[in-house]
Amino acid sequence: MKELTTASNGTDIRIGLLPSFSLYKLDKNIQQTFGKGISIKIESNTHNLLEYLYNGDIDLLIGDTTSIKHHQLFTKSLYKEPFMVVFSQHNLLNGMNSIKLNDILMQNIFVLNSPCDTLTFIKNAFSEHRLNLEYKSDLESIFASIKNNQGITIMPQSLANKVEHMNLIYKPLAHYVREVGLIAYSDQTVDQVFNILKDKH
Repeated sequence: MKELTTASNGTDIRIGLLPSFSLYKLDKNIQQTFGKGISIKIESNTHNLLEYLYNGDIDLLIGDTTSIKHHQLFTKSLYKEPFMVVFSQHNLLNGMNSIKLNDILMQNIFVLNSPCDTLTFIKNAFSEHRLNLEYKSDLESIFASIKNNQGITIMPQSLANKVEHMNLIYKPLAHYVREVGLIAYSDQTVDQVFNILKDKH
């Protein structure tokens, strides 16, 4: 995807993109969706994309709008998705249809090192609770620890789909969602990209 988008010339709009968005919403149609005149920079979290936006390296980003507080930024929602709790078949959570915050307070919760959108969400949403957070450098080590029933993790639904082939279970964390949308300094840029996406889906 990076090779495809970097090769384009005559770029009019530079977009920063989360991998989870490209996998979940665009799939293999990235070239047809954006077409000519748009380049894409991919980063693993909204924090890094915001840095690109602040520095003028991109014109707009598609990321987690939930924690955006910058009063000069324009946002437009694209979709909302639930946060999911991922755990092993042997975890006590396995018998529950929906998982509440109180159900995970005593669990070890594996998270990626900062900056990480999910870690930001956890710290903001659960600031009044003492959680057993254990930091990992990559998702593979998180999933390995979960398979050994050493704890759980929390991730957006678009990323949780990656665990289906690992014999791990994921269920919604009740009452918690994230909102993914367009973020830019220009409302015209937001509207322009929103219309491109709307026309394609």
